[in-house]
Amino acid sequence: MTRGRAIALVLLALVLGEVAAQEYKPFPHARITPQQWQQYFTEVSSKHAGSRREFPAEHLVIFEDRATYTAYAFTQPGHAAHPAWVTRHVVDGNVGANVRQIGYFAGEEEPFTKLFNAYLQLNAEMFERRTQEGQK
Repeated sequence: MTRGRAIALVLLALVLGEVAAQEYKPFPHARITPQQWQQYFTEVSSKHAGSRREFPAEHLVIFEDRATYTAYAFTQPGHAAHPAWVTRHVVDGNVGANVRQIGYFAGEEEPFTKLFNAYLQLNAEMFERRTQEGQK
């Protein structure tokens, strides 16, 4: 295989990977419509169906993309924040791993804020445990 052809194949793979990648920030604002929530839920659930985990008591469905260290938590009917979701993405930075988090809601803002903050708290607890384990 020629070097030019190898480079072309690598570039093609990168482009195709970008097309197949799940968009992290699909909308410019946190408030969305119920149709936008459904559109994104359908997209994520079709791309990540094999990772689907349901939590009926919490009225949540969670999908994971292990290749990108991303988790999508969607509310279901019965959840105070429904329809809403929170996406968490673990990134490796200059000072170690961190979690980028974004969320969207088509329902009431106050219950969504509580959901969003609960995930922020989980992030903080996760890194606190990790720090403590690293010090042992």
